[in-house]
Amino acid sequence: MVEKIYLGKQKSKLEMRLEIDLTESHYCKLCSLADSSGYIEIPNRWGIFSLLRKIAYENSIKNGMANEELIRVFGISQRTILTVRKKLQF
Repeated sequence: MVEKIYLGKQKSKLEMRLEIDLTESHYCKLCSLADSSGYIEIPNRWGIFSLLRKIAYENSIKNGMANEELIRVFGISQRTILTVRKKLQF
């Protein structure tokens, strides 16, 4: 659920490929985040949505929301609810 972007060694090539202008400091910051192959990973929208949804239903479980309400509001299964409840007990 991530997109990989190759930075390369030349800022100008990256700017042309992505059609953006980067300051030297922004480019250096991106390079510091890159892996050894020169790639950075950017989460896609679905990945971000899924993570925020998981945070929301875990917080609702912590706050004592009833199982039926969790199923209705978040569309999660009974199995997911039981798994999260077990995880939160530790």
